[in-house]
Amino acid sequence: MSPPAAIRQFKDYLLQPELEDARRRLADPGYWGDSGRWVLLAVQAVETAVDGVPCAPDARVADWLAAVVAGIESARDGFCAEEADPDGYGSATFAACLRRARALPPEDGR
Repeated sequence: MSPPAAIRQFKDYLLQPELEDARRRLADPGYWGDSGRWVLLAVQAVETAVDGVPCAPDARVADWLAAVVAGIESARDGFCAEEADPDGYGSATFAACLRRARALPPEDGR
């Protein structure tokens, strides 16, 4: 699989559950309040963080994943410092994405 295709697949794995959660919450604000907004803002921040990590064709997967996790952590720290996120839905979204990213084993040491 080419690096761009693998990155798209990784982003789907990382973000799709949270994006679906945001859509569900946004569809019923009477029940969920503005929590969907916070989830969606966090999803967008995670996607921007992943997009900001370059991946050369010969990059080691473990190194790339470590850089992605560091990028997401940095995005989370910035989000928490700048956004009100009164009920912690954005923070929880970052935590879920970080759990999924950290759960991936590097492939064959690459």
